[in-house]
Amino acid sequence: MLIRTEQDNESHFRVAIDDWRQSNLSPIFLKFATKAEPLAMSMVILLHNAPELVGLWIEAVGEADDEALQPLLE
Repeated sequence: MLIRTEQDNESHFRVAIDDWRQSNLSPIFLKFATKAEPLAMSMVILLHNAPELVGLWIEAVGEADDEALQPLLE
């Protein structure tokens, strides 16, 4: 019998955003993270919102300084 937990549905993308929020306070990254995180709460939601997330990412990379690029490109 397989027991599923909430973590089974969690996306690695959202976990990475959470981790980077703790160590990178670049305004451009934080703006991206604030917009992207609700769109990636689970793998299903992330897949549904993939086009919007890609658009947010392209916009953030275009505006990013060196400090913001590291978490955006990871």
